[in-house]
Amino acid sequence: MTVQICRKLTVMMPVTTGANYSMQALSKVSSTTFEGEVIVGRAYSTGAGKALIADNPNQTPILKLNGVASGLTVTPKAGGTDYVEIAGGVATINGADILVTAKTGASAIALTRPASNKYCINLIAVSDAGVVSAVVGSDGDALAPTTYGGNGGMPLCPVDSVVLGYVCLDHDTVIDTGDIMSGESATMAYQIDFLRGNFVFPVALPLSYTGAISRPVFASWTSLDGACMQPIYECESAKLDWKTSDISLTPASAQWERHIPGRNSWSASITEIKTTDNFRLDQALAVGSTAFLKIRINASDAYYFIGKVNFTGSSLDLKYGEIKTPFNFSGDGELARIV
Repeated sequence: MTVQICRKLTVMMPVTTGANYSMQALSKVSSTTFEGEVIVGRAYSTGAGKALIADNPNQTPILKLNGVASGLTVTPKAGGTDYVEIAGGVATINGADILVTAKTGASAIALTRPASNKYCINLIAVSDAGVVSAVVGSDGDALAPTTYGGNGGMPLCPVDSVVLGYVCLDHDTVIDTGDIMSGESATMAYQIDFLRGNFVFPVALPLSYTGAISRPVFASWTSLDGACMQPIYECESAKLDWKTSDISLTPASAQWERHIPGRNSWSASITEIKTTDNFRLDQALAVGSTAFLKIRINASDAYYFIGKVNFTGSSLDLKYGEIKTPFNFSGDGELARIV
């Protein structure tokens, strides 16, 4: 156990509802940490100064992944060997929902066959203008339906488009449903790293777009980062005890523990905060509302602790002037040490 004596403990919380960011592109993070796990190529960041994602009912973040939102099924054209038909539906492209009309009969999509004794894959894509087209891959001696680019592989999707499906072809065989592979869905499970401002997928998105990059990820959210976080409490000569399984900060009237993944294991209470700030009072009294707790041990420290909290509510006698009110929280997710 290591004991660190602190000159001043500062606790910060949001003092406004934050900054709203409308639908915009997220950036892939090569590597990051989330609840004790190293995440490689699966996290997408909101950007510097845009973290601390709000999670209140009226500030729910929305993620839009390039892909098929509904319909747009690819099927062989009846009686034809070189065409497929596309059902009508909706594609999500660069954060917008694009209505796509059906391509059937005379408007069916023509495919390109490989040379004799060769194989190829045709990509069926729709652009952000609603235009459906086929992109043919390179001929190969065999199909390579698990790779992008290369002989016999899946063609890369053009920018500002979405993959509706892939059609595997030889020189002249009639197309059947078994020759058609699904496209990319706009629906995928994900988690939100509220502290660092990342959206995290369970697997890395394939490098299926032109330039061997993954498809775009867009989101809208509210950030409580930056100047929104203001000090609400300071005390002198706090003591920080480092232990094997938790962190215990014990100033005169505040204490909390580090969250261990898999356990909702940390909490905090700060008694008798003097304030005239109505926003902070409303937050403290709103049972079930959420915010962030930012803890800096010493004013000169480069690091701090930060965690997402749920308010457990309190009672308050209304009166004029300066008010003393308790802030009671329960931890939600990890309490992270940020450098």
